Amino acid sequence: MNSSNQQQQAVIVPLNDEVILQLEGPESAKFLQGQTTADFAQPEPLDAISGAFCDVKGRVIADFLALIIDAETILLRTHQSLAEPLMAHLKKFLLFSKADLRLSEWHCEAVIGPESHRELGIDLNALSVSKACATDSGNNGGYLLTRQLSGDIVMSEWWISSPKGTDNDNASIWYTAAIDRGEARVVADTMGKYLPQDLNYDLNGTVNFKKGCYTGQEIIARLHWRGTPKRRLYQATCDGSIAPSPGCPLTDSDNKSAGSVVNAVHQGDRAVLAIETIEDGLVRGLYIKDSSTRLEMR
Repeated sequence: MNSSNQQQQAVIVPLNDEVILQLEGPESAKFLQGQTTADFAQPEPLDAISGAFCDVKGRVIADFLALIIDAETILLRTHQSLAEPLMAHLKKFLLFSKADLRLSEWHCEAVIGPESHRELGIDLNALSVSKACATDSGNNGGYLLTRQLSGDIVMSEWWISSPKGTDNDNASIWYTAAIDRGEARVVADTMGKYLPQDLNYDLNGTVNFKKGCYTGQEIIARLHWRGTPKRRLYQATCDGSIAPSPGCPLTDSDNKSAGSVVNAVHQGDRAVLAIETIEDGLVRGLYIKDSSTRLEMR
């Protein structure tokens, strides 16, 4: 399917790899302010905020997209493989906060293309990447969070209480677009593996360097102000009927360690990859470890 057809079709896709956590309590925003890379000092209803939870070594435990419902309710979308370990990690901090975190009953779906948005009664001119749009579509009302908005390219996340999408085959469209816009996702196999700078979180606004302290902040800020990241996020492709797994090591032409696969999407006989590697890694030549599969620049 070419990109033009993707945008013309009305496609609503269940994103089964995503879960939505619900944080409730009078100190919900305060808790996130002290635990994440994002700024929750003065959130407003329907604000959409990207961020990450890190450990004391500054390594990313989980990325998230937050939606502010009101002063005491915040929804957090993250990868389903991280739900349990993330909640377990945060439990010890929640003991000292007037907030409670649980797995919600909300579902995450991708709304792909302008026709899909019009089906939901959404005014395309009203969409914003920083503010959610409340929807009211029969019994499936929810929140629309736009993740890509450029000309005719319109892709949004629809957070709803009752699932509507059935087109599972097109989930790869959503995740390929995420890779192309430089959005790196952490999963269970890569939890605690990367610094935010490895994933370009310092460049795309996932890390706010003007906010106060949070877990891992000292190490992350020191690298930002005084150091130079050794690796960055890049997009690549490779041959293969099966996409390499997240965390899969990469080697250079001398068989030396040169980074890893962060995310991968299978497309026919090729895979689309988000990788973290040195600046000229793709130019020098990168390979999937223990194979002859060479990566190409996307």
